[in-house]
Amino acid sequence: ASTGATNLDLPSILTQTEEALKNNHALNTWTKEQGVEMTEDDQSVVDQYISLQETQMGGETAFNEALQTIYSTPDLFRTMMEESYLQDKAINEWFLKNYADQVVEDMQAADPGYVRVKHILVQFEDTTEGADHSAEKAEAVKLAARLEQMTVTVEIKTGETGKLFGALNTQAIADALEKQGVSIDKKKIVLSDPIKSVGEYTITVKPYAEVSATLKVVVKPAK
Repeated sequence: ASTGATNLDLPSILTQTEEALKNNHALNTWTKEQGVEMTEDDQSVVDQYISLQETQMGGETAFNEALQTIYSTPDLFRTMMEESYLQDKAINEWFLKNYADQVVEDMQAADPGYVRVKHILVQFEDTTEGADHSAEKAEAVKLAARLEQMTVTVEIKTGETGKLFGALNTQAIADALEKQGVSIDKKKIVLSDPIKSVGEYTITVKPYAEVSATLKVVVKPAK
C-alpha cells in the first residue's frame, strides 16, 4: 500500500524551503540594521514561551527529545525564538516610527499577522525590477518644502483646563491641511507623542518613504 510519500513534490518543497531561508536571513539582517536589542522583559517573554512549549510536550525531557527528532537542540531552538521575537519587535517599532500609532493598532486588531505582511510589502515594493518612482519622490520633496513653511490650526472640544477629551488624531490634522489646500493621507502624519491639550506642537509628516517634513500644529479649543 502507498503511504503517500511518493506523491510529494520534493523539488518544489526544497525550492520553497530555500526561499523561506533566504527571506528569514534578509529579515534578520534588516533587524540588526535597525539596532533592535533583546531586553530583560523581552527575554522573559521568550522564556515563558519556551516554558509553555515544554509543558505542552509533557516536560523538559520530552521537549528536548522532540527537538532531537528535527535535528535541533534547546540552545538552537532558543536562538530561533529570540531571532523571531526580535524580527517582530523591529517590524512593529518600524511601523510606529513611520505610521500613526492608531493605524498600527487598527491593523493589529484586524489581523495580528498583517503588520509583518505589510512590512514586507513596503520594504520590497520599490525593488521591483523596472520600477521608477522618481516623479513621485520629486513631488513629495516639493510637498515637504511647502509643509515646512506651514502652520495648521485645529479647533477641538476641550475641558475647562484646556485638556482634550482623549487625544488629537491624525485625521483631524489631515482635515486641517485639506482646508489649506494640502491633501495628504493621515497615515503619513506621525505623532511621536500624543497631543492631549491645547498649545503649539511640531510634528512630522512623511509624504514619501524617504522624505519627511516638520509641520507646526496649533491646537485651540473649539468655539
